[in-house]
Amino acid sequence: MITVRELMKTHTQALTMGDSLQTALDRLDVYQTQHLPVVDDARQVLGSVSEQGCTQRAWKEINLHNTDLHHITVADLLDANIMAVQDTEPVTGLLVSRCVETHPWLPVTDSQGSLIGTLNRIDVIQAMLDGILSADPR
Repeated sequence: MITVRELMKTHTQALTMGDSLQTALDRLDVYQTQHLPVVDDARQVLGSVSEQGCTQRAWKEINLHNTDLHHITVADLLDANIMAVQDTEPVTGLLVSRCVETHPWLPVTDSQGSLIGTLNRIDVIQAMLDGILSADPR
């Protein structure tokens, strides 16, 4: 059976709670992604930050006539509603459904819970197209 480790991307960038809005937007732009995981000093996943969340918060501040956005940090933007998967977890129909239908990406952790990669929707679909992974959702 295929495991998450076999499909995940390992060159994963992350943010920390103290990073600024500017840092978050810069990394989202440089790495051409719409989401980044947020980790603590031990690389434990705390949640994620999205491009949409960043731009919505900035626009809200601007509409409130707060033109200085430097006070906004990742802690203000954090979406803690994300579940990581462990690298040794088998890629089952349930995990495929969660990745393809619900989440565009999932953070991948090792046995200690530290971030080591991401499993992205495109990785799952490519594995199906390559015949590595069954498209059967069971």
